[in-house]
Amino acid sequence: TQSTWGLLLLFEKKIFLCSTIIMAPTASKSASLSFVLVILLVSLMQIFSSTLTSKPSLILFTGFLGSLVFLFLYIALGNAKDVLFNSGSCGWVELIISLLGGAISAGSVHRISMTSSVLFTFLWVGFLFISTELRSGKVDISRPVAKKGKKAN
Repeated sequence: TQSTWGLLLLFEKKIFLCSTIIMAPTASKSASLSFVLVILLVSLMQIFSSTLTSKPSLILFTGFLGSLVFLFLYIALGNAKDVLFNSGSCGWVELIISLLGGAISAGSVHRISMTSSVLFTFLWVGFLFISTELRSGKVDISRPVAKKGKKAN
């Protein structure tokens, strides 16, 4: 099957959609790959925990890694739900489980990483929401938004 993936570029207060057609993996392959990436990320965070807590910037980077754990876990749970129950949507349960998984994995390295992981996770949720709205066709980005205000004579 072919799928259209979009990349949002914010440039001068305009949103552009750059799309390419690529072959999308099946839901079972995507779920497997996402679970492997979750396990790999959590393992690497634990192996390098002493290095990741040595500098404040690395502590924030650990929070970003925790948000990646959230993202891959969310994708894995959604695709596993699609394969097992033939349901193509992710709900609040998957979101909360993924949020807790990412926060706990980052918090096991450093407690500040847990907080930054949750903050980075909000960015991922916003990106997922926008990309879902664009792919479903609920948002029309082809028309420019009219500015409100006084007209120049």
